[in-house]
Amino acid sequence: MNTLPPLNTLRVFEAAGRLLSFNEAALELNLTPSAISHAIKSLEAYLGLALFDRPGRGVALTPEGKIYLTPVKDALTQLSNASGMLMRQSENHPLTISAAPALTIGWLMPRLARFQLAFPDIEVRLSSSADLVDLHRTDIDMAIRSGSGHWSGLASHFLMSEELVPVYKPGLLSDKGEALSNTESLKHAPLIHIMPTMGQWRSWLNALGIKHPDPEKGSKFESSAVAIEAAISGLGVALVPKAFVDEHLKAGRLEIPCGLEAPESYDFYVVYPSDQAEVPRIAAFRDWVLKEVE
Repeated sequence: MNTLPPLNTLRVFEAAGRLLSFNEAALELNLTPSAISHAIKSLEAYLGLALFDRPGRGVALTPEGKIYLTPVKDALTQLSNASGMLMRQSENHPLTISAAPALTIGWLMPRLARFQLAFPDIEVRLSSSADLVDLHRTDIDMAIRSGSGHWSGLASHFLMSEELVPVYKPGLLSDKGEALSNTESLKHAPLIHIMPTMGQWRSWLNALGIKHPDPEKGSKFESSAVAIEAAISGLGVALVPKAFVDEHLKAGRLEIPCGLEAPESYDFYVVYPSDQAEVPRIAAFRDWVLKEVE
């Protein structure tokens, strides 16, 4: 006896049960609220029990609905993951790479033309995000990450270690009107901070024995990419991994103090799901990018 309800009704139930709103479920699934209500009634009729209470204008799961929601959600997640895995293995599927915006702009994009010349049949898409994406639950194939190199379920390959360096627009002056010629001159420099790593300037300066009067003072931005643009504009000194600003340094848009011995560095890794190692487009990019840094 087949007891499996129509799949579309399960998708509707999962969304409505998770959001506890027929209207929000309708927006998420691009359906009308009446279509959501109809699908729920159809599923309830199929099962022979109520899944939702409808007090007033809101909705709430019945005890049976609460019990049913977890296995439905798990089953749909497994279907989505399996479908995504098969799609990623398809030779016609684009190669999607995730990296932080500043790393994407400053390091990866200037090199991509060489990859495209070597592999013209592989379509590349870049997902530029500072968030740590779940490579098992998205259509993103691989990522370049900083960290320890150990992530559950992921294969990782060491890519490079990049010094954390202070960068500023040529000609920028300290708060005392002095040229920023060496690391010692940073003690009176206007600092640019990156909000997710607040406190980084203090620890970096302390490691070099530089006494800045107020290492928490200065302009604050949400991302390295914006902080770098602020430095190019002359707002102050940004502290970022050198890979993020290589092209700006070569072009003379930014400079680093003379005689710098950076006390901190970031390790970057190429990562992808362990079971995707032999997917041709993933293997091609992995092998190519590792040769880029040899």
